[in-house]
Amino acid sequence: MTATTTMPLDELRAAQLENLRLLNEKVRGELNAPPRKSWSQVLLTYLPVLSALVALWGVAWGLYQYRNANANEQMKPWLQSQREIYRETLTIVAEIANAPTDEVRKIATDKFWQLYHGKMVLIETKDISDAMMRFSRCLWAETCDRDLMNTRTRTLASKMAASMAATAKMSYSEFETNQFQYR
Repeated sequence: MTATTTMPLDELRAAQLENLRLLNEKVRGELNAPPRKSWSQVLLTYLPVLSALVALWGVAWGLYQYRNANANEQMKPWLQSQREIYRETLTIVAEIANAPTDEVRKIATDKFWQLYHGKMVLIETKDISDAMMRFSRCLWAETCDRDLMNTRTRTLASKMAASMAATAKMSYSEFETNQFQYR
């Protein structure tokens, strides 16, 4: 054999050896690599964690619901008190506006000021405070006839109804935020 005919045979053997060496490296790499998991194996791996998260979410949601229901129960006495004081106030305001005599008006006005500076302070919201202030101006700053007093009484009644409806949906902390602050 001549040098020219052996050269391609040597190159062929070298190429085959290189090919076997690369194939061996690939197989060795696959054997050393972590096995690929199917989606079901991945799901089974994380299922306990997912179950725990769902359980925690359920507990958190239950506590949230309990807290809201409990807050509404705690507000019931407050709502009842608010309703009674608003009713008492409206009765006095209507009596002032429609008093048949000055003596009846004076007695009702005294009761109004007691409510204004007493019970109403505990429960009135900002809107109620404004409506009470407008009515009180008829008693000390303005000359108001029966029609104007009755208009302000109806405005106060509308504000009270809206206040009770809004308060029924609130937690105590929300009510406290909406309450008129005397400072």
